[in-house]
Amino acid sequence: MRARASRSAAAIGNNHSGGSVFWRGEVTGKMAGNLLLRSLERSDRVYAAMCSRGYNGEPLQINKKSIKKPEVLFLAGAIVTLTLILLLGFFTQA
Repeated sequence: MRARASRSAAAIGNNHSGGSVFWRGEVTGKMAGNLLLRSLERSDRVYAAMCSRGYNGEPLQINKKSIKKPEVLFLAGAIVTLTLILLLGFFTQA
């Protein structure tokens, strides 16, 4: 119980929590700088991994296949069927 009370008690003699505006700015600046450095290091690691897997600066293109007529008919039929099921369910509610 004593440890809990000491953790939840406010700091004695410190009416403003967190320090001055300049101190907060310094801490925020250091955190932002640290985040920037970490992201740059990570981007270097990601780029090295991409190069080791054959990345040469140009995006890879997959063979483009066009949609054939049977596929369009199947998709249209599926959409019509699902729409009818939805409408029947909506209008048959008691």
